[in-house]
Amino acid sequence: MKIIDCFKTSIIEIKRNFKYLFMFFISFFCLVILIISLTISFTYKNRINTNKKYNPLLNMVSVDFDFENIKEEDILDKINKLKKINHVTSIIHQKYYNSGGTIDEDKHEIISLQPLSSEWKLPSSTYNKPLKEDEIIIPKKFYKKQYNWLEDDIDEKDIIDGDTLVNKTISIYVDVIDCEKGEIIDIKKYDLKVVGTYDPTPLGLMMYHGFTSLETTKKIHEASLINITSIYESNEKYYLQVDNYKNLNYVRNEIKKLGYTDTGSLMFIMPEYEKTYATTMYIISTVTIIFCIIIKYLFNKKMIFENKKLIALNIVNGYRIKDLVCIETFKNYIIDFISLIINIFVVIFAINLYNKNMPKIVMAGYVPKFPIILFLILFIVLYLIEYIINKIIIKKLLKNNLSNLLNEE
Repeated sequence: MKIIDCFKTSIIEIKRNFKYLFMFFISFFCLVILIISLTISFTYKNRINTNKKYNPLLNMVSVDFDFENIKEEDILDKINKLKKINHVTSIIHQKYYNSGGTIDEDKHEIISLQPLSSEWKLPSSTYNKPLKEDEIIIPKKFYKKQYNWLEDDIDEKDIIDGDTLVNKTISIYVDVIDCEKGEIIDIKKYDLKVVGTYDPTPLGLMMYHGFTSLETTKKIHEASLINITSIYESNEKYYLQVDNYKNLNYVRNEIKKLGYTDTGSLMFIMPEYEKTYATTMYIISTVTIIFCIIIKYLFNKKMIFENKKLIALNIVNGYRIKDLVCIETFKNYIIDFISLIINIFVVIFAINLYNKNMPKIVMAGYVPKFPIILFLILFIVLYLIEYIINKIIIKKLLKNNLSNLLNEE
């Protein structure tokens, strides 16, 4: 029997028996659960992996020398030892790892600045050369007002296309504080040239978060404080920029070997939370697949044994076992395919709805990501399992004498 004939026969038998509608709903809902669980787990894992790969703040280790009460020349010696550790690309004093200022004081517009090591590449960055003094990379969607992800509304009309500002200058204003008087005595203006843009969404960074060179953040910080008193002095804490997330533990171990204490990172991922969350989604996906296979097996077995007299007649009329297996399997394939097509439209609609109504979660880095390749592999495996199931059931059925099958009521 030709494949096209198996296909046509399968469609006719599906139309004749409404019991296959039950299998359609089972297949549909199993696919819904599978798609949702896989999408959630891969969206979450993608955000974490992107952070590990691109976020310089996550790939830092800090060391605090204050508790040792050492001299400045000793600190320089220790810093030089830390610089020699493999995978350490730069060392930043905590005073310089963050700076910024206002863009328009009347409108409360601000920008936050962080130094970017020359070895680090930001996601979707349009500029990948080492940053010079007074150069800045800004977000592709640039929003100059401070906000909180969960509490504040973001006015879409105030979001600026960052690419339109490339090769233009942003002026920021920084308060100069007299530490002895404890008051602002001046405002300094800095003109920063926009040399490129990056996408802050995968990192979960704010849309007012820019990156400059260490020289720039250092210059801004040192000019912002005069007559520094002990209240304004900062601890001798240093951040070691590591070239890759997978090398963080190596650097931490080397720090311990030198007799120093690792005091944490600017940002970190809780491994327990990461594993628990992702594992839960994978378990749901696995249980769904197993449930689907069991239900399909039981349903197919029931339908085949209900139609055993027809199957026996087909054998008498010249059908081969592989023809019967082909017909039964095509019934499953047709039901699965229709379920898949409907699910695709549901997923597209759901993702568009999510992107439209959950912009803050999307901007926090939870961009929907569906593992198409993995899902296709799972779908193909399910197809093979369905074929094997039908073959086993039909062979078991036909072990009986044909005359007995034909005479059974």
